[in-house]
Amino acid sequence: MIICACAPVTDSVVEINPTNPSNPTESVDATDMTVPTYASSQIREDLQTLAGMIVCVDAGHGIAEKNKRERVAPNSEETKAAFLGGTSGSTYTEEELNLIVAQKMEKKLCELGAVVHMARTDHTTDMGNIDRAEFAYEHNSDLWIRIHADGSENRDARGISVLIPSNACVEEGVRAASARAAKNVLDALIAQTRAKNRGLIKRDDLVGFNWTKVPVILIEMGFMSNAEEDELLSRGDYQEKIVQGVADGLEEYWKTKQ
Repeated sequence: MIICACAPVTDSVVEINPTNPSNPTESVDATDMTVPTYASSQIREDLQTLAGMIVCVDAGHGIAEKNKRERVAPNSEETKAAFLGGTSGSTYTEEELNLIVAQKMEKKLCELGAVVHMARTDHTTDMGNIDRAEFAYEHNSDLWIRIHADGSENRDARGISVLIPSNACVEEGVRAASARAAKNVLDALIAQTRAKNRGLIKRDDLVGFNWTKVPVILIEMGFMSNAEEDELLSRGDYQEKIVQGVADGLEEYWKTKQ
């Protein structure tokens, strides 16, 4: 499903069982699982700092019935599962958290004048990683933002990191632009949230990265396996800090592109 510019967004709550972590709280009301609708009339023209920017916002994971594998890179025969469940916390699964933040991010970026295409707008998906890379490219995205959260067997692990592509199969200009966007966004995220800075992390093994033709960053918002950070991630006010940090970083990045 595609959401362009500032179309209203609604989302119903789907009850699902938490998934198991798959990679190295103030109570929350169920209404927090939905995002208020909004309209273009609410947008102030004097705040159009992202005018002209096309962004693909991709809420990581999603509930999928398909069971398929996809090639890790165009120059590789190695394959990985196309659909993974992600990690989970005490309040949300990662899929749920990613969607909540992505929808809030869509609203904020639209308010700043960006055209936003959503790779996922509900809890289910039929898009694998290659599909999402193609989706971002087909919509001429200036930046593909992948929203994720971390999990670890080390319950003390915490902090925010931003991942970027490093595989030589990705065009050099795309890798360079991804790195610039990632630095701007990570700096702004840390300024907003005061979370531990886990830095920029280069990855050459992520399917979506290796198939991308547009600049891409993957934000690991924090560790749902860390009780304190999981509680923060479940709160609306902290989610808004994450969204504001991304917006601030994109504003800085976009200024250099004009």
